[in-house]
Amino acid sequence: MDHHLWKIRGDDQYFKPSDMYYDNDRQFSMRVHHGGNFVDNPSREYVDEKINFIDHVNILVLNMDVLEEMIKKLG
Repeated sequence: MDHHLWKIRGDDQYFKPSDMYYDNDRQFSMRVHHGGNFVDNPSREYVDEKINFIDHVNILVLNMDVLEEMIKKLG
């Protein structure tokens, strides 16, 4: 299984999904908002978050254990 192939993209790392996934319809990238807070100002908003991309996620092995591993790596 290739569930360990996923990786968190670096801030300055170039990544073009069409080049990476053109022959693999089982992998995708995730945009993750984390580390922020919800505030009511006047409507509910998520502020001060960090945004990271996780690439090479395999849809066939994505489960709660893999998501928990990703969350731990994000900090």
